[in-house]
Amino acid sequence: MKESVKIKLLFISLMLIVMSACAFAQQSGFDTNISKTRSQLKQLEKTKIKLDLSVFVDDQSIDDTSYVLNIVNYNNGVLTSMHVSNKFVLFLDYSTEYEISINYKNTNTKVIIVNTEATYNNWYIVTSVALTSGVNDRILAGGIKFDYELNTFKKYKN
Repeated sequence: MKESVKIKLLFISLMLIVMSACAFAQQSGFDTNISKTRSQLKQLEKTKIKLDLSVFVDDQSIDDTSYVLNIVNYNNGVLTSMHVSNKFVLFLDYSTEYEISINYKNTNTKVIIVNTEATYNNWYIVTSVALTSGVNDRILAGGIKFDYELNTFKKYKN
């Protein structure tokens, strides 16, 4: 009996490890430039849309790495959370819709929707988010999507 219990526990442990490895390997639809070599960054630049995001608190740029970034990939439902600095670049998959929210200690949370349905090109989107201290609201600020008539990405407000 003990032998069969040990075998079952070993099997369950191995299954958990395999499932964890699969979940980790699952593509979430974006990448950051954190811990990337130059050649890895060049490869990302060829196949992804670059979103360069700057964050301001009360109209000031605060150099800190404790901003909280949450990214929801609407295509697969994956939520990713991480701490970032006030300036960072995301590499986003084409043909995907994202909800990107950012906040900082004792500030509101700003949310933007980014739709990367676009013609393939070397897209580099630069935008910023302004947070307000002393406010705890979650605000949908607007979004960014491709305009086929103008052949470029455009911001829109809600």
